[in-house]
Amino acid sequence: MFLSTSSFIAGKKIGKDKGRMKFCVVTGMILLTLSFIALWWNHSFYFLFVFLSFGGIGIGMALPALDALITEGIESEQCGTISSFYNSMRFIGVALGPPVFAALMSNANWIIFILSAFCSIVSLFLVLFTVDAKKSEEEEKNLGTV
Repeated sequence: MFLSTSSFIAGKKIGKDKGRMKFCVVTGMILLTLSFIALWWNHSFYFLFVFLSFGGIGIGMALPALDALITEGIESEQCGTISSFYNSMRFIGVALGPPVFAALMSNANWIIFILSAFCSIVSLFLVLFTVDAKKSEEEEKNLGTV
């Protein structure tokens, strides 16, 4: 519920503004990272419900913006190939995630929170240092005047 609601709201708000897209991805990844760190610290039922809800909000904020950045940032000749590759990776993650997490939980359940927090932090830094919203806006202005 939290993921779907935040995804719908983020998708409505971002439009074609790459600055908003970057903000949504960064904010979403921060929420997701903090939720995994909090769950590593304490993963009782109450904490699990609350912080997985915050993580769902973070994922919901990030996904529409990532989809828009990926599909708008590529040339039309390569759009189908890149989109299919991106969606295939998402489906592989959905298919492999549960068995991998189940295997990790059999050893020690805190490992999944550390691994997930690490992956979230890496993703956060990738977005911070690779997505340049100002450059994209300037390029769009230049393309509009030509």
